Amino acid sequence: MQRLGNIGSYYVNITTGTWIISSVLKNIFGIKQDSTLDFDSWFSQIHPDYKREIKLYVLEKISDKTAWEIEYKIIRKSDGEVRWVNSKGDFIPSKKTKDTFLFGLIQDITDKKLIEKKSINAKIHSDSIFKSLKNGILIVDAENGQITDASPSLSKMIGFNYEELVGKIFWKITAFKNIATSKENFIELQKNDYSRFENRPLETKTRILLDVEFVNNIYIAGYKKFILCIIIDISDRKKTEEALKLSRQFYYAMFEKNQAVQLLIDPINGAIIDANSAAAKFYGHSLEQFKSMNLSDISTFPAEQIIEELGKFGLPGQSYFHFTHKLASGKICDIEIYTSPLHIEGHPYLISTIHNITQRKIEEERLTQLNNQLKELNALKSQFISTVSHEFRTPLAGILSSVQLLQIYHNSWDKEKKEKMYKQIFDAVHQTKSLLDDVSLIDAAQNSKSFFRPTYIALLPLINEIIDENLAISGTAHHVVVNNNFSIESFFLDPIMIRHILNNLISNAIKYSAESQKININLDQINNTEIKIIIEDHGIGIPKDEIKYLFEPFYRASNIGNMKGTGFGMSIVKRFVNLHNGHIHIESIINKGTKITIILPFKDPTL
Repeated sequence: MQRLGNIGSYYVNITTGTWIISSVLKNIFGIKQDSTLDFDSWFSQIHPDYKREIKLYVLEKISDKTAWEIEYKIIRKSDGEVRWVNSKGDFIPSKKTKDTFLFGLIQDITDKKLIEKKSINAKIHSDSIFKSLKNGILIVDAENGQITDASPSLSKMIGFNYEELVGKIFWKITAFKNIATSKENFIELQKNDYSRFENRPLETKTRILLDVEFVNNIYIAGYKKFILCIIIDISDRKKTEEALKLSRQFYYAMFEKNQAVQLLIDPINGAIIDANSAAAKFYGHSLEQFKSMNLSDISTFPAEQIIEELGKFGLPGQSYFHFTHKLASGKICDIEIYTSPLHIEGHPYLISTIHNITQRKIEEERLTQLNNQLKELNALKSQFISTVSHEFRTPLAGILSSVQLLQIYHNSWDKEKKEKMYKQIFDAVHQTKSLLDDVSLIDAAQNSKSFFRPTYIALLPLINEIIDENLAISGTAHHVVVNNNFSIESFFLDPIMIRHILNNLISNAIKYSAESQKININLDQINNTEIKIIIEDHGIGIPKDEIKYLFEPFYRASNIGNMKGTGFGMSIVKRFVNLHNGHIHIESIINKGTKITIILPFKDPTL
């Protein structure tokens, strides 16, 4: 019996201090079977927390010779484990001698204490949960509907205190009369063990209606059935749902029905959460396709750059972005995005309004080009006025000076001296006339469409005429050789423009070449559709890095020294060649000469 109950016995002669203990008790204390026990060795095994209490208690009982029962902890000798024991004892005087005997039992109750502790902790935990839950809780006897317990949160919710609820029949309380869990449903609940009712009106003690949700479960405690009724106040949730419903209606009206292209974007990863019909129409993607897409799917920018740009949102002034987007058709558009923050169910989003600015960008670029051209024209105008004023001043000053000298020395100069002065006046007049011709041609070139008037002209005689004129003006004896390989005599060209082109090039060849150097002019036809004119001299040449600037107005090569000129000529030559849909090419080497090739399309008058 001792072994079954883990109960050890002891028998002590108080007078002699002799101990007799059972083997089970030795096991409980963790001492060897051949060991003996006395008060000191027994007392040494008592847990320090209990030693003082036990010592005083035992001394008191020995003094009074009264029975006792006490629980305390020991530290077992064999393994140092802490165990709970229950000790009972009583004093028995000897009838034969004066000795007093103590007889007692000690039981190991560690397992029992652990179970009790768990039970107490569970009850404390259960009570804490019951009292701390925000939802209302009723415990109802499943047999008769009597309320056996109610949580403080329920009393707070409906205004009935604990005494007004506990002990009452559930469906007789005013607050629950019209609830689905009334008497009729109570019977159904007993069968199903579970029920749930949503959106039920519950009237508080002060006649305020609450929207509540009931969740009921049957459970067994001991041999009785109880109903655990959880009552959840969903009034705030209902208000939130109504507000959310209204918000969604506004969202639909403002987003879906908006004529502007709009996207709802996740700023964290650039995902497209939603798109309106205008966006689907503009991009060519369906609304369902959009919801599985990212900004990187429609933008030409790298995904990393898109996220970086979106990351700037929230900084001062950062609500506008510019991207280039691709449509489903493959077309690329310049777009601008205006963004605003939007929170939906606690998550941040960007509502983005998108405008196609492709045409505007084109117009902006065109305006920029026009502004640049206007700036160039203004600069050209200023340079033109400055250059022309300077160029006119020089020959006019020469004419004025020569006329004044002739007036003073007319009677004293001989014929040769006068002829020299007349030639200076003639040269100055010719220079002024050439300058006026260039100026008029520049003005005509600005309106070149109306100025271009082609007709059939005999080209070879015109070239010979221009050569003779330039040699007469220069007063030099340059040797100009014309190599004619034309098979026809006349060509459909603008005579004024062709004269200026050839006159400018031939006069430059003569001006920048020594008299001893030959000038070659080669005339050829290409496939009976184009003529090729090559004018080649052996003069001072043009610096290689300056050739590309020769067709700009007012530009003159850096190696011409004090030779007169306006810098207009070659720019006009280029324009006139272009008006003929032709090409001009310059090759030059310093101090070795220049070769200019002109190719012009022509019409054969015999066809």
